[in-house]
Amino acid sequence: MESFIAGLPKVELHLHIEGTLEPELAFVLAERNGITLPYADVASLQAAYNFSNLQSFLDLYYQGRGGVANGTGFLRFDVGVSDALSSGSRDAYGNLF
Repeated sequence: MESFIAGLPKVELHLHIEGTLEPELAFVLAERNGITLPYADVASLQAAYNFSNLQSFLDLYYQGRGGVANGTGFLRFDVGVSDALSSGSRDAYGNLF
């Protein structure tokens, strides 16, 4: 039974697009918008993605939201999510609105 469940397709039922921000894109958006991130580089920001509790996630989430200053930022998220959905998935569907 365990292997059957492990083999079933998985789905993200609900997500906030800002919560999908990858560290590399965070630095691109921050530079474009003149924002200084409190991380020295991509690796240190990636390390911060090891959340210890809800507040540590929310702190990073709100920092990411601050870097998306206009529609172009959301377009970059759209492309990133689209790439993630199509990489290795048997069936992928995304709806950004």
